[in-house]
Amino acid sequence: GFAKKEKKSIFSRANLPRIPSHAPCQVGVTGLALALAAGGFLAMTVLQNHIESLNANYEGDLKNTYLPCARKPLPVCDAATQAVCRAECCPEGYMCVRDPTVGMYCQDVLVGCGAFDFCLDIADMAGTCERADCQSRRGVTNMSFYVFVLAAAGAILDLIDMILCFLLADNVLLKTLANFASALAKLLAFSGVLGVGTDAYLTELDESVCFNPEGALIVDEARQMYFLGAMALFFSSMFSFCLVPISALHGGRLQDKPMYQMKAMEIAA
Repeated sequence: GFAKKEKKSIFSRANLPRIPSHAPCQVGVTGLALALAAGGFLAMTVLQNHIESLNANYEGDLKNTYLPCARKPLPVCDAATQAVCRAECCPEGYMCVRDPTVGMYCQDVLVGCGAFDFCLDIADMAGTCERADCQSRRGVTNMSFYVFVLAAAGAILDLIDMILCFLLADNVLLKTLANFASALAKLLAFSGVLGVGTDAYLTELDESVCFNPEGALIVDEARQMYFLGAMALFFSSMFSFCLVPISALHGGRLQDKPMYQMKAMEIAA
């Protein structure tokens, strides 16, 4: 008899469309890089706002409810020239204190400083910021702005990379440069927030009890935002670095080869 021809199912693996090996990797890594970059940017935004809020009440009028245990007197009292404390030297909720080492300062009447020396140093009563703790606070404050800008740049570049996949999929050079610039910006942001000692400063600030309960809650949230933001920026930068060779070979194409491809330049001896 004749051999019966076996029918192939339309759902067999041979009938399924073939997906290039780089497509799932490119889509997944691009999505992760963008999502982590956005998360890192949001975390660094919250971190910068928290640091600015904690620094707001060290001098001048009170601007929020995150009150330090010790702060500078109001401008009506010059601690360098006046030796007598008066009631108008401090804002409401503070009492004026004269110390032989730091001079005149304002002490919270409800909250005592846990680590007295550290809290006085970061408040910078003399206005010279000579102590290491004060310089640490200034460094963390200044770096938080640059980290915010770099994190924003990384997230924007990742968004541009996503747009290039749809609009300029054949432009391998532009897409490769976008991936590399994004990775570099996020890695610089991670290195900046880590290298300036943000974790050590916030940890000591939390353990020293230099703020009232509302301020202590903001310090704890700032530590969490630092950790989450730093990790998100680091892994996002690594994903962007992984996209550099993929973009150089395939551009934004998921199935077909790009119209333009990078080639190694040959230089005659």
